[in-house]
Amino acid sequence: MVTIIIVFLSIYYLKSAFDSKVNNLDWESLYDVMVSNFLIVMVVAGLVPINWGIETLKWKWVLKDTQNLSWAESIKSVLSGVTLSIITPNGVGDYGGRVISIHKNKRSQALFYSGFLSLSQLLTTTIFGLLSFLVIGEMLTLPLQGFTLSIAVFALIIACCWLYFKSKFRFGFIKLFLQKHMQQVSFEIPINSRLQILILSILRYIIFCIQYVLLIRCFTPDLDVVITCSSIAFVFLITAIIPTGWLSGLLVRGSVSFFVFQAFLSSGEFGVIASTLLWFINLLLPAMVGFYFISSFKLFPIINPEKV
Repeated sequence: MVTIIIVFLSIYYLKSAFDSKVNNLDWESLYDVMVSNFLIVMVVAGLVPINWGIETLKWKWVLKDTQNLSWAESIKSVLSGVTLSIITPNGVGDYGGRVISIHKNKRSQALFYSGFLSLSQLLTTTIFGLLSFLVIGEMLTLPLQGFTLSIAVFALIIACCWLYFKSKFRFGFIKLFLQKHMQQVSFEIPINSRLQILILSILRYIIFCIQYVLLIRCFTPDLDVVITCSSIAFVFLITAIIPTGWLSGLLVRGSVSFFVFQAFLSSGEFGVIASTLLWFINLLLPAMVGFYFISSFKLFPIINPEKV
């Protein structure tokens, strides 16, 4: 129900806020811009394998003591998760997609690791999102400003990092899975492993930001890079905490991108275009590849009836 409300609100906001901008856009010029920046678009597309390669490395590495997956198996597992994540609220299908290639008696442990990797990426999004307030905070009507805002931001970051490095992260859905299948799960993850996973998550985040910046600058090359990066971090933070499915996720990110880029850079329409292109390149194309891999697993009768 929440997701449905979000979809309709996003559609309404985009229609009301974007209509006047669309009417003034020269779509032929936009096409010419994309053609003239073909190499930049190719660089953005070329970063996709690196992006998902880092995620595959994280998945393969965190599972090394549970099930030693080959690179091919790890890639299949990750892309299968991408496919299911875009059709489920907040990407929860990613968990199921990843574990279908794991041995049945080890899936609970794999679920835990998958959840932990998601939390690591969420922590990265939260850290950079909070840091963005140090740049764009003065443009927002916040109750805290200046030094007080800086203290609050760093206090929240320290608190989040402390929870990440000290907590055991006992996920409720894993407990339910354990009760049904009577599997044992270790909730222990060494500090150095958490740090390595966090570093890889930060690298992925930086790649996302580079892709976004490159696409934005195709349309508005004179934008301030610092404010642009801060706006992107703010967009990622907001969209990370809103419950969405694949369609609502695209719409929500589009509406948030329009609001943020229009407020801080007066280029809301280009924020939406870049956000949509990024979603298509980074998620939809890998998900299409992942669908091919899913068809080889005993997952859904409608996908692969002879395997059931």
